[in-house]
Formats: sequence, structure tokens, C-alpha cells
Amino acid sequence: MQQLEALLAYFTTKYSSSIEELTVNVEKMKVACDRIRDSWSGSCIGYHSKLYYGDFERPSRGEKFSVEWGGINSLLEAWRERTAEEVKIAIAQLVGNKFSVDTLQKDTETLAREIEDFETQVGLHVASITTNSTTHPLAGIEKIEPGKNLKAYIKGSIPQSVMTRDTEALAQGIMIPAIIYYDAVVYEAESVVSNIRQFVKGCNHFIKWYELHDATRVNSGPRPPLTDLSLLHPDIFSKCHHLFETGAYPEAVEKSFKVVRDRLRSLTSHETGSEAFGKGKLHIKGAAAANVDRDFNEGVKFLTMAIDKFRNEKSHTSDGNIADAQHAYEYLTMSSLALHLLDRAELIP
Repeated sequence: MQQLEALLAYFTTKYSSSIEELTVNVEKMKVACDRIRDSWSGSCIGYHSKLYYGDFERPSRGEKFSVEWGGINSLLEAWRERTAEEVKIAIAQLVGNKFSVDTLQKDTETLAREIEDFETQVGLHVASITTNSTTHPLAGIEKIEPGKNLKAYIKGSIPQSVMTRDTEALAQGIMIPAIIYYDAVVYEAESVVSNIRQFVKGCNHFIKWYELHDATRVNSGPRPPLTDLSLLHPDIFSKCHHLFETGAYPEAVEKSFKVVRDRLRSLTSHETGSEAFGKGKLHIKGAAAANVDRDFNEGVKFLTMAIDKFRNEKSHTSDGNIADAQHAYEYLTMSSLALHLLDRAELIP
């Protein structure tokens, strides 16, 4: 176990600053790509895929591109074909501070290779101290596959069939627009960072799990619950840890539900999940791909609605039907997940 702890310490010490820098740059590039996408034709057909409005500006309603008619009736002068290099330069200029898309891609690839090697080393060590049948915190974590998410994003964003009256564009076939590719670059980088954080968290969980598992074998007693409050969202931890640590489990769970409702209200002025995503027009960024964004947001909505229902159910009894730390912790993790997702919230105009 000391070997695993040393591996984890070495990796986090060596790459923590690189991970944070990449995270910041990814967020900036995402904002820039959103703006560039607003100026794009929205079509993946032939030359349509290369059309952007003006100096990468959002067109007015009357100047929007028509995928159906394309260039049949001639295009407005403001609609111009742009190369992938021009799109990349525009993104870099929007980010500023000498930002480079190529550098971000190289940093992503480097980190992906390093985490892949780290995961292999950890996997070998874990295999040496566990059996194949053992279920542990690292068993279900998907290993990184460099480039996989970039390809998946592009595949999910490109339609399988298209319709247009513009035969010239149609004859050129379906293409990958530059903005879709650079969106995929952002998604790949986000996925690498997410995988690193998830795997590091899994390593910490495994170490605690192994210590508890080993102690159980030695003492032949019941295994202590896995209740590491430090892994929860900071707002859940700060508002609930005292109640939890003093054994006030129902109160800690109820407080976590209130924290989620407070966040919904601060974002939308509505406290319930159904109203926040309905009347409040709440939208959560971070879906696995553009074509499943609706499913992702429906999932977050139903998570917050589930919290509403649990809160109502538990308010009808004095103990909330929560008698032990493990049970309470599992409810806290649900509220923690909701807050982590709401950290990526935006309001749809």
C-alpha cells in the first residue's frame, strides 16, 4: 500500500499545476468556441460547413444562413468561407494571452499519455494485492483512451443524413466543420482532466477501502462505513459536516437537500427542480456530446426532482428513516453530485 501511496503522491505533485492550467485554458477555449459557433452556418454539407458570418459574428435573424436553400439564391456578402486555420486563429484571439490551440492539444495528449501510464502502474499494484473477484473503488473506473472522446464527439455531432436544395454543396458530401473539430478538442481535454480527477479520487478511495478491509480481516469485526466527507462538494461539506460528525444524520441529510434548493433558487428564483428547468430555463453544460445534451439535462432535472421528493418524504418522520452513517452519507453524495452539476449551470435566454 505504501507503493501505491508513493505513486499517487508523485503523480499529483508532478502534474497538479499542469492539470489546473489545462482546466483554466479549456474553460476559456470553450467560451471562445461558443462565440465562433454562433457565427457558423450550422451545416455540415460541403462548402456550407466552411461558412462563417462576418468577422466571426452572430448574424441577425434576417441574415441567418438557410441550410435548405444554401447558395442557390446567392449568399449575403458577409457569409464567407473560412479555413480551419482561420477558425483556429480566431479562437486564439478570443482567448488572448498568447493562447495556442495547438499547445492545448499537445498538453492534453501529454497528460493523457501520463495518466494512461499511471493507471497501468496502479492497476498492476492493485492486482497484486486483490483478487479478480474483489469489488473495490477502482474496479468500475473506465481507463483513459487518448483520442477516444474527440472522435466520439465528432461522430455524435455530424448528422448521418442531410437535406438541402443546394446540389453543389450536396455533391461535396458531409464534412467535419472546423468549429466542430475544435469543440471536440475542448471535449477531449475536459475528458482527460475529468478522468485524471476521477482516477485520483478512486485511488484515495481505494487506499481507505483497503485499510478498512484489511482492518476488518485482522479484527474480524464489522467493516466501518465509507464516509469520507472531504470528498463531498465544498458547500455540502461546510454546511453538513458538523451535523454528520455529531451523529445528527437526518438533520445533515435535510440540510444537504436545502443547500441544493438554495442553489436552484439563487440560479433561477425557483426552488424545485421541475420549475428551475422549466420556468427558470436552467441548462447544465457538460453533456458527453451535443446530441445527448437533452438527455443529460433531463437527468440532472430528475436528480433535483428526486431530492425534492426525498426531502418531502423525510420531513414526515422525526428521524427521516436514517439511522446510520453510511445511509446518511449516500444521501449526502446525491446532494453533492447535484451541486457539482449545478456549478456548470447557465440560463437559456
